[in-house]
Amino acid sequence: MRTNLVKRLGAYALAAGAAAVATNATTSQAALVRYQQPYPGAWYDATTDWDQDILMFKMDGTVVLNTAGTGLQSLGQDADSFTFAEEKFLWWGTDGEDAVTLTVGANVGYVAGVGDVWPVGRLSAGYEVGSALADGRLWSDHAVTSTGGLGGWSFYFCGEWPFGGIGYIGLYADDVAGRHYGWAHINMTPYNAVELYEFAFESDPDTPTVAPEPTTLGLLAVGAAGLLARRKRA
Repeated sequence: MRTNLVKRLGAYALAAGAAAVATNATTSQAALVRYQQPYPGAWYDATTDWDQDILMFKMDGTVVLNTAGTGLQSLGQDADSFTFAEEKFLWWGTDGEDAVTLTVGANVGYVAGVGDVWPVGRLSAGYEVGSALADGRLWSDHAVTSTGGLGGWSFYFCGEWPFGGIGYIGLYADDVAGRHYGWAHINMTPYNAVELYEFAFESDPDTPTVAPEPTTLGLLAVGAAGLLARRKRA
């Protein structure tokens, strides 16, 4: 009887965790609006075929996947769009290297590398995203495909995500009320795919925000998404 009770309690805990992950929009503090993936692997660009496969998210919580290779124009980007685009880059006389960029539309930007507006910065939990950036980092609004590098061999010498990894990117988006700061928690895989776990923006303009420590539930989602990625590659 006791063993069965323990099993049932464990099942209830897992069910509660799954229900929490399924919540799309949550508010963890007064003005921070967070958007979490509905289930592990939901926001995932799994392709590496050099076509322009993309994952786009916006400040209002919209997430769009494009696996048809039809390009950015098919998504109708607007003023608060952030897009991970898989590209084929020429690199030092080679035929091309597979890589991922963060492409931005109008009135948006991202935290770049230390003293360099070219690469996308890889931030740790606890980093404050606001008008003033610590550690010598800069804001960038580069939107052309030769900038904004995240991962892949092409960015081995100059990016902060050369062979992938999990981390945060810092963001801003402007609207009529002012500038809204935010962050996105991502996994840049070694296969040049991007998993988007969660993102958030401050609803109050000109208010800094801090990249949070991943929750236990969030870490479980990250692990499950990683298993899904490996299964897709198998």
